[in-house]
Amino acid sequence: IRGNQDETIDNQWKTPEEIKHIQELDNPNRIWKRAKHVSAAFMKQKLRNIIEFQKLCDSRTNV
Repeated sequence: IRGNQDETIDNQWKTPEEIKHIQELDNPNRIWKRAKHVSAAFMKQKLRNIIEFQKLCDSRTNV
């Protein structure tokens, strides 16, 4: 009984949206979304782009 009272008090401080979100996360029947499969070539190119952009930013700040 004590635990139920604590839960009721906690819920008084939460918005209905927060309570709904927590209930959705607690649902054991929830279907988990899978991350998109990303190719190794895509990741290598992405890293190259990040490094190139960082170098560009560094060169602009040193001017």
